[in-house]
Amino acid sequence: MLDSFEKGWDKLGQESQSLWIQEGIINPGTFYDVGTIGSTVWQSWARVRYEQCKSVDTVNFEPEDLRQTLALLIRENMPHAGALYGIPEIPGEETGIGEVDEDNSDLEEQLVGHDGNPLTAYLIAEHAAEAILNAQLPKIVEMVRNDIKENGLQALRKWYPMA
Repeated sequence: MLDSFEKGWDKLGQESQSLWIQEGIINPGTFYDVGTIGSTVWQSWARVRYEQCKSVDTVNFEPEDLRQTLALLIRENMPHAGALYGIPEIPGEETGIGEVDEDNSDLEEQLVGHDGNPLTAYLIAEHAAEAILNAQLPKIVEMVRNDIKENGLQALRKWYPMA
C-alpha cells in the first residue's frame, strides 16, 4: 500500500501535490471544530485527481439542454410548421416565428400557442432534434471505442483532462 501511495504521489505532479497539501494545512494557533470544517478522507490518488478535474469546466451541456438547444436551432430556421415536411404554410397559422430567447425565463411561453398547446413547429423541431441525436450519439460512442482501441486511454486527452 505504501509503495502504491508513493508512486501515485509522484504521478500527481507538483501542481496537484501543492493543491492537496494546501487543503490539509491548518493555521497554527487556530481552533478548528472538525464538525464545522469537515474532513477529507484519502481514498486514492485517482480520487484526488478526479476531485480536482471535476471542477474543470468539461461539461457545457447537459443532455436535455443539448436537445433543447438543437430543437431551438431547428425551430428558428423553420419559416412555418410544415416547412420541414415540404407542406405549404396555412394562412393565419400561429407560427411563433423569430429567434427564441433561450435566456428568457418565459421560454415555455415562447413555444406555446394562444390555445395553451405547444406550437406545432416546435413539436416538429423537438422531434427532429431527437432524431438527430439518436442517429449521431451512437456514432460518437463508436468513434471513442475505435480511438481507444488504437491509442488506449491517451485518446481521451482530447476531451478529458488527465494530467
